[in-house]
Amino acid sequence: MDSGRATLGLGGLKLADWLPPAVPARWYYRAIGPITRLRQNAPLRLRDMLSAMLLVISITALAQFALYYWRAVLAGVAAQPVSDRVLVAAGLNQGHVTGNDFGTLAGLHDLTPDLQSGKAGLGFVRLYYHLVDGLGLLASTRLPALAAWSKRESAVCARYAAVQVDRRLDATLALAASLRGC
Repeated sequence: MDSGRATLGLGGLKLADWLPPAVPARWYYRAIGPITRLRQNAPLRLRDMLSAMLLVISITALAQFALYYWRAVLAGVAAQPVSDRVLVAAGLNQGHVTGNDFGTLAGLHDLTPDLQSGKAGLGFVRLYYHLVDGLGLLASTRLPALAAWSKRESAVCARYAAVQVDRRLDATLALAASLRGC
C-alpha cells in the first residue's frame, strides 16, 4: 500500500479513484457539464427575478384598480342631487357646490348624527381633497391644466360631502317621523 490508501484488485486502481470528489451538498443548483446554458454559480436566477417582477406588477395593478374603483364610487355618489335644505344649512346661496365649500360641508357632516353604525365618514375623501387641493396650489401658475383638474376634483369632493350630509339628514328625519308615529 502506498501512502496509506487501500487498493482494490482491479488492476491496481485505488479506492479514491472510484469515489466522486467531495462536493458539499447544494453547491450547484443544477447539473455541471459542458452543455449548460446558465452559469452554475449565478447569484440570482432569472426565474426568481421574473417572479419578483410579476408580483410587483400584480400588486401595482391591484392598487390601481382599487384607486379607480374608489374614484368611480366617489364620482357616482357626488353625481346625486343635493337638496336645498343642505345648501341652506351650509350657507351656500349660489345654488351650486364648489370646491371651496368642502370645509363648510365637512364641518356640517361632523355635526350631523351618524345613525348607521359601520358607515365610514369622510376620512379618505378629506385626504384626497387635501392632496388635490395641494396639487392645485402648487400648479396654479405653472400648469393651468392641472390646476383646472384640481378645481374639478375639489368640487367632486365637496359634492360628495353634501350628498353625505343630505343622507344623514334624511335618516335623522325618518327616525324622527317613526318616533312620532309610535
